[in-house]
Amino acid sequence: MVDIEALYDAEQSFGPALSNCVACGSANSALWQTKAFAASARTDVQAFNIFRCRNCGTGFLNPPPSADYLKKVYAVSGHGLTKAITLAEVEESERLFPNSSIDAERIARLGVLANSSTSKRALDVGSGYGWGTKALMARGYEVVAINPSALEAVVFQDMNNFLPIPVMLDDYVPDGRFGVVYLSQVLEHIVDPRPTVARLASLLEPGGALVIAVPNFESISVKLLGTKDNSCLWVPEHVNYFTKRGLVTLLQQEGLTVKAVSNVSRVRHDAISTRLKLTGFLGSISCMAVKYLQILPCIIADALGFGMYINIVATKERSASGSLLPT
Repeated sequence: MVDIEALYDAEQSFGPALSNCVACGSANSALWQTKAFAASARTDVQAFNIFRCRNCGTGFLNPPPSADYLKKVYAVSGHGLTKAITLAEVEESERLFPNSSIDAERIARLGVLANSSTSKRALDVGSGYGWGTKALMARGYEVVAINPSALEAVVFQDMNNFLPIPVMLDDYVPDGRFGVVYLSQVLEHIVDPRPTVARLASLLEPGGALVIAVPNFESISVKLLGTKDNSCLWVPEHVNYFTKRGLVTLLQQEGLTVKAVSNVSRVRHDAISTRLKLTGFLGSISCMAVKYLQILPCIIADALGFGMYINIVATKERSASGSLLPT
């Protein structure tokens, strides 16, 4: 059992204040909202300031938590776990609400289809329980997975029969390039994503694909709930809140060619029953209603750009002469 509350209640440490947008680099940003630290039992812990870029709309914590503080959190779990969990428990949760496995299949497929290099090596950054690695391996890829979270590594090993490298991306020493680099629900955790994207681009083979999934700061959930939203605005783990425009700009500024951008929405079937504490027959009816009644609204929200998550695929291109374009 990990005393996660004690970890969260430890002295908060912050990095330097940011003067530029983490996505587009613009210096034109301002305070958007302040969100209290819900995971902490203390009342004297500073709330987190969310700034918003006036150019691309991207949000970011300012000042952000320090890298050392975040490393302590992620060494335990990137999923907010407070105790060990088994593969059987993860699979049962997925059976009740198919989500991570579906997303992993879609994101892996996008990356593989966009990869025009000859490499069938993939890098799974922040590999979590291992759904992304499993999906990539099923497509014949040799996968290198990195993830510092000890509790998730146990499930990952049981799912994929090997352990991820237990490091943060900054500490990873690569042994070659990749045809696909896969980041699902990771980039929003990285304090300074611009050098991270530049480094990931350098790890791609010519023609290789970088595929990313992040929460959408322009989602209907954020628009309706504001700081009460926890899907996107999960502090302090989520330090950045991307928009389509910001993410496209970030990738293009690092020399990548954006191939496709889409929105994806899916509401947990037990979203209402859990909130209202419904059980038995009423709980089952509530779950069934949410499962089917969300379909059309989610399709509309995704089409309008207000979906819950952004999926984006970008590739590392060659010049007409065959040499690498700068990244």
